[in-house]
Amino acid sequence: MIPRPSTAQLLQQCRRDLVDVVIPQVADETTAVTLEQIQMVLDVCAHRADNEIHDLVAETAEMEAFVAAALDDHPEGLPRTRASFDAALAQRPDGLRTPAIGAFHDLVAGAFSDAIEELMGMGDGRRVAEAVAWMRDVRQPREMAGTENWAMPGRG
Repeated sequence: MIPRPSTAQLLQQCRRDLVDVVIPQVADETTAVTLEQIQMVLDVCAHRADNEIHDLVAETAEMEAFVAAALDDHPEGLPRTRASFDAALAQRPDGLRTPAIGAFHDLVAGAFSDAIEELMGMGDGRRVAEAVAWMRDVRQPREMAGTENWAMPGRG
């Protein structure tokens, strides 16, 4: 018994019960494949539950730093970015509730996107390349971490 199981532990236990108890009892192949797909989703959800707040906070801070640096480089040249960034900062959450952090992340991501578009328009290839490298080298691996055991059951 786990006295205070985390969400991830609850999801993993459901996944284990599905794999060890339910799937072996299912004779219909289509149903078995569906259950195997569900267990994969539970596995990914467990990973996300363990890391979601950390990842959202880290990613938001990284995008904030990029946008702030771009605005420092071009104090008069990124009006749409300035407006969206200021609007985002005005909505900074004061706690760690996932919906508020997610909403703030989305606002900062909008400013990040605005910055990339405006920087491309200005021809600031250095900052654009920095944003692309961050998305490829930091963001994508972070998002993919929960799918390292991902498979498509029932598909050859």
